[in-house]
Amino acid sequence: MNTKTPWHTLSTDEALTQLQSSLDGLTNEEAARRLAEYGPNELTVAPRGSPWKLLLDQLKNGLIVILLVAAALSAFLGLIVEAIAIAVIALFNVLLGFIQKYYKGLRI
Repeated sequence: MNTKTPWHTLSTDEALTQLQSSLDGLTNEEAARRLAEYGPNELTVAPRGSPWKLLLDQLKNGLIVILLVAAALSAFLGLIVEAIAIAVIALFNVLLGFIQKYYKGLRI
């Protein structure tokens, strides 16, 4: 079987020939042989990361770091309202990214 074949370009007959199959499917014997040779057709479940790791990954984002530095610099310069506004925007961005990645991990 050629693994570099662009399957979507093959005709049905060509694909069946390369897969050594037919329109009726595999015989029970051939299916058992392939199961023994290749194993079951199953996806492996990747281990889920902890929520704390997801949250820390959000804080490693370059944009978040820039926003937090800007908030700290604003606070240092006495621009408290601006520092709070920047910090709230950064916090919102972190929480939104965390929630999206956390729920994405639950769906998979």
